[in-house]
Amino acid sequence: MNKKFAVKSVQPQIAVAVLAVLPLITSARAATLTWVGGGGNSLLSNAANWNPSQAPVGGDTLNIGTGATVEHENSLPSSSTINLTGSSSLSTQANVIRLARSTINVGSGSGLVGTFWDLNEASITFADGAIATMDNWEQKGINTFTYQLGASGFTTLTPGTFRLGNAAGIPADIHNATYVVDFAAFTGGAGSDSITLMDFANDATGMTNATFQGDGTTTGANFSYLNAENISSPSITWDDPTDTMNLSFVVAVPEPSTLALFGTGLLAWCRSSGLWSPASAGRGQAH
Repeated sequence: MNKKFAVKSVQPQIAVAVLAVLPLITSARAATLTWVGGGGNSLLSNAANWNPSQAPVGGDTLNIGTGATVEHENSLPSSSTINLTGSSSLSTQANVIRLARSTINVGSGSGLVGTFWDLNEASITFADGAIATMDNWEQKGINTFTYQLGASGFTTLTPGTFRLGNAAGIPADIHNATYVVDFAAFTGGAGSDSITLMDFANDATGMTNATFQGDGTTTGANFSYLNAENISSPSITWDDPTDTMNLSFVVAVPEPSTLALFGTGLLAWCRSSGLWSPASAGRGQAH
């Protein structure tokens, strides 16, 4: 009886130990793969299309930069990172692609295309010049979308139908989305400016700006603005008639320096009046 009891008592400890080791195993398996397209098709799941030659698994980083259109059907490997550069595209193979907590970085000239995109728990960053023309854009679960402005603005993304979907335990709600604008590369002139970030062909949710931003009775989306030291009053709004998402802001007028404010004429006057000379600059008065 004592031996039998002792065996049973360690079973929970074994289970806890296994659970603790699982993340380490997953981390050890994660790899960085580069698209070479040597598999005879454009499927993301084909090991021969990658270097090293192995099929992507959860947690992998996938670099696609050869101008290829890579296709996938259903769920991506969970929590993977996909970097699209060099006019490359990620597309649905047939009907739908599910992002499964993935992170996607879309460079200028590269894009997300195809039919139905289930953005389940995904984070997507769009550089200025990126492309998004999928037929259906369905936000689902906790999403983060980042728009990196270029020097003069941002190239509008043009997906098809805007949708909100239910994720496991997370109901469809615009409050689950965070929209981030990064002004780091923006060099536009002083004054008010407006940029259309997204222009949807249709809206299947009945979205209004009151719902999008929150009207006191409902909680709207979340908004964040990076590298916005010279930016005031940034705001992202939803335009009901056009189904567009628009960014408005004001670029502050730089504070002029004292010399710039009074001009070089003041310096010339000081010289002619004997109030300043190169010889006296920085020389203290004798006591």
